[in-house]
Amino acid sequence: MTVTFPTPITIAANSPGGLIVDLRLDNIFDNLLNVSFSAPNGVTVSQVTAQNGELKEQEIEDLVGIVATNPPPANNQFVLQTTRQGNVTIQVDNNTVFEDFDKANPACTANNFSCIKAGQLLEVDLRVMAAGGAFLAKKVELEDDAADDELEGVIFSVDDATHFKIVVVEELRDVANVTVGNPINVTVQSGSSFRVNTNGLTVPTGLLNAFQNATDTTQLVPGQEVQIRVRNLTAGPPIAVTTDRVRLRMSRFSGKVASPIAASNFNVDNLPSLFASPIQVQSSSQTKFEGVSGVSGLAVGDSVSLRGLLFKNTPNSALIASKVRKR
Repeated sequence: MTVTFPTPITIAANSPGGLIVDLRLDNIFDNLLNVSFSAPNGVTVSQVTAQNGELKEQEIEDLVGIVATNPPPANNQFVLQTTRQGNVTIQVDNNTVFEDFDKANPACTANNFSCIKAGQLLEVDLRVMAAGGAFLAKKVELEDDAADDELEGVIFSVDDATHFKIVVVEELRDVANVTVGNPINVTVQSGSSFRVNTNGLTVPTGLLNAFQNATDTTQLVPGQEVQIRVRNLTAGPPIAVTTDRVRLRMSRFSGKVASPIAASNFNVDNLPSLFASPIQVQSSSQTKFEGVSGVSGLAVGDSVSLRGLLFKNTPNSALIASKVRKR
């Protein structure tokens, strides 16, 4: 892969910095899934400089892993075992936000570092520190008090009330006969639970309850990113998994702003073919905007990249946005 820098990159002695490489998947892939990194607007590079010892624009979101047993959590530091990044050493400080530890353990009302235990499944948002490239946790969220086999993927087909298909984008830990990129046929067991990982977002009660009270696939739509707990797996092809839990997670996609544009909401279209178009984007004070101060700065036809929770809704699916980036 060859990347052409739009402007010269200046590197100064004793001045930590970094590069952000932005890949537009909708541009580098064609309809036959061939990859071209030289496609127009496929790859862009920008330079990031450190401010107060921190690479503020360099963040890692939604990193999921298992707290290592050796070394155990100590001295405001723990090791997170992940399948994509390997073992990651993470520091916390007084600004780190801890979520949901008291739900799994009512005795842990402190919701602080003391609640982290080996073997827990955590989701962490990180900042990369300039000094030594250390990882500092912005947020540490407990997902499960004990780890099990879970697959995360993007839904590309909802077949009937008990069956849907995903493409795997992440494994909590190595699952035999499964690799990232595999299509998976999912069967929902009777009595399965449906959950939403809100990531601190305030979700409208109607959307939240509709998903969490579901008993089958009626609240699932292509484009949603979900995490499924594996209860039974049959090696394929096709690979077939039976699950007893479906957890909604953050979706990420790009599109163009369409009308109507309201005070806090707007529509997007020109979406990847996987998604129904248009989608209503709902923003709030919790939404992080990049390249624009808010919805009022957007115009029809603007290209935006979005991150948020995607819900089935009438007449159009709704994205509860955690991030809107004008491109």
